[in-house]
Amino acid sequence: MRAAGTAPTRRQLLGGLALGLAGPAGAAWAKSAPVQTGGDAEVLRRMLEVEQFAVFAYRRALASGTLSMRAKPVVGLILGHEQEHVRMLVRALAARGGGFPVLPDCARAGSRPGTVNPCELHSQKESLSLLLDVEEACEAVYYHGLSKLRDPGLARTGSQIMAAEAQHAAALSGLLHPGQISRAVPDAFVEGKT
Repeated sequence: MRAAGTAPTRRQLLGGLALGLAGPAGAAWAKSAPVQTGGDAEVLRRMLEVEQFAVFAYRRALASGTLSMRAKPVVGLILGHEQEHVRMLVRALAARGGGFPVLPDCARAGSRPGTVNPCELHSQKESLSLLLDVEEACEAVYYHGLSKLRDPGLARTGSQIMAAEAQHAAALSGLLHPGQISRAVPDAFVEGKT
């Protein structure tokens, strides 16, 4: 819980995103990214949860009216990538008979005290910071989930998506910190953050 008038920490934000996404059970991937054993379908479900929230967050950022003419096309392009990730994961999960996570919405995303509500973004900095945190959460879910996948084709697809998430984070960092290349360059070893 944060004090009124103070900015949330990254951990509070990601915890809030997880709570908003999937209720109390969703907090597990934000607090400790390792995926519980449960076969490929469970790993895919966790990946799909975070990707669905990414699509939701990108749509909300675009709808917020906070993005500059320079940021809008980048955010729109990344949204298209995230939507493709969702389609790929839905197909893979459906082929394995896995259950699908509940789609995020404004009511769940902003209903927890001490969390940032993606439906109430007030500045470009806030919007881009939210999206960057979402990308880092995506990276963490893939980083920890890849070692659990048994199907080599799924592992390859997951690693390709994780690489795309790292590229998204670099692009968003560049928008958030224009002219500061050292802040936009991703780490050599991408693990994500929770």
